Amino acid sequence: FFGVLVTIPYMIYEMWMFVVPGLRRNERKYIGIILPVSIFLFWLGGAFCYFVVLPVGLKYLVSAAGETIEPIIKLSSYFSFFLMLTVAFGVAFQMPVVIFILAKLQIISWRFLATYRRHAIVIILSVAAILTPPDVFTQIVLAVPLYILYEISIIVARIFGPKEENEEI
Repeated sequence: FFGVLVTIPYMIYEMWMFVVPGLRRNERKYIGIILPVSIFLFWLGGAFCYFVVLPVGLKYLVSAAGETIEPIIKLSSYFSFFLMLTVAFGVAFQMPVVIFILAKLQIISWRFLATYRRHAIVIILSVAAILTPPDVFTQIVLAVPLYILYEISIIVARIFGPKEENEEI
């Protein structure tokens, strides 16, 4: 499990290197920015999961059983839970990178993101519900940073997206 977590940044690198030959010269210059930021965000998401979500989430899940039931956690179940949650947080923290790419390709604008903020909240909560175990606590703990990353993504799209005639930054 640890090996998978350690090699995921390398897999991200390999995926980017697969995409690079299909890019134009002016698009390739952004790979030097995107790749380290993408790896950093993955590790940030994994660290957030490990240091914030897992300790509090496991304490909550174990205490939910009550005093009459004694929880028995198998090591394999713990590792699969840990891996699934850590990878989910790492992938979810890639949102600013995806928005940067979409803004540079002029597929999405910061105004679109700001206009549909309410829809994004529903989508974020739905994605958090799919990626996390079936309890509200871990869903909210994933949804809050995702929403913060969404707001950061609006700023990224405004800075790096297409400039409008009447827009001043």
